[in-house]
Amino acid sequence: MAANVFLVLALATTATPRVYVADAGAVLAVDVDSGTLLRSFTAAGTRLLRQPSAVGVDLVTGGVFVSDAGTRRLLQFEATGGRYRCVAELPADAGRCVALAAGPRDHAGHQTVYLVCRGHCSAQVHMYQI
Repeated sequence: MAANVFLVLALATTATPRVYVADAGAVLAVDVDSGTLLRSFTAAGTRLLRQPSAVGVDLVTGGVFVSDAGTRRLLQFEATGGRYRCVAELPADAGRCVALAAGPRDHAGHQTVYLVCRGHCSAQVHMYQI
């Protein structure tokens, strides 16, 4: 019997006992107390994510941000997993994004998302206000 093998590309945690795992084709929410899969943030066959490389959590809303190297997009998934939106197109020279963090919201309700990307002998921080 073959075992399922996951290549973990990124992890993010919240204040709840939950961890988000990005593997080669999906972002999974897992309860760390029981090990139970809570939800998957991409439906099978949609190819919404091709190469997720960084994941971060909005601690206020519980939404999940995912950087995808294959589509060069920054996606935001609602906490319920029902809806998503593309919040930024990543530049072609961004390199591979390896870390992501969601900042606090300002008085107008805008939020800054920070994305760390590495290239050949360099690293860049990209900031997106959404």
